[in-house]
Amino acid sequence: MFSLRVIKLPKNTDKDWEYYGAVAPYFGVLSDEKFSPANLSEAALEDFFSSGVEHIEEVFDVIEKNIKPGFTPARSLDFGCGVGRIVLPLARRSGHVVGVDVSPGMLEEARLNSKKYGISNIEFVESDETLSKVSGTFDFVHSYIVMQHISTRRGVRFLARLLELLNPGGVGALHFTYSWQGWLQQASRGARFVRWLRESVPGGQGLMNLAKGRRFDHPNMLMNTYDVNRLFSMLQEHGCREVHVKFTDHNGHWGVMLVFQ
Repeated sequence: MFSLRVIKLPKNTDKDWEYYGAVAPYFGVLSDEKFSPANLSEAALEDFFSSGVEHIEEVFDVIEKNIKPGFTPARSLDFGCGVGRIVLPLARRSGHVVGVDVSPGMLEEARLNSKKYGISNIEFVESDETLSKVSGTFDFVHSYIVMQHISTRRGVRFLARLLELLNPGGVGALHFTYSWQGWLQQASRGARFVRWLRESVPGGQGLMNLAKGRRFDHPNMLMNTYDVNRLFSMLQEHGCREVHVKFTDHNGHWGVMLVFQ
């Protein structure tokens, strides 16, 4: 029986996200065909931004019930803000919001969306390895379905930096994928082989692109998993004494939303 063992190849995916930001920014955030450039409509955009409102309402409900009742952050940061799906509703709950993303195209679209919806208390900042362009500290730091697309080694460094930016008594809500066991349970043998080829063999992704009629360097959204024990250790080292865990499942990729003070 074919057994899949993926050996993650280190890769800096920034160029991939610059591509999606320039060519398919909404699809790059939510990989549903209705958000692709060919299918994007006003109805699809409404669904897209409504999903962000729903997410923020769920997060703040968790904070209210489990972490810090009456929480109203003065300054908030959204890491991996994309086109603004999360920062727009977050700006309605915070005095000032900083949206951070590695893709200039995503950030430009986010600026246009903030103007479209008449929201002015948002600042957009381009990301780098140390978030050097981010100034000040924050009462709330947030990231959702972002770290999974960053190599684990880089993602852990970003987590450390986000914790440094969080004020004493501040609240964090950060999402990490920890397993793709659910995907394995439902994937065919062929799908498992394709994933192994794409993510473990040098040039494998390029070969798959050519087979699909794409250019060799067409970007792929890699999924990375994190060691939950390491995440908990980092939170405790930074003074966290309580965390609320909400499990997530994105097409069999199992994750956790960690909400903590």
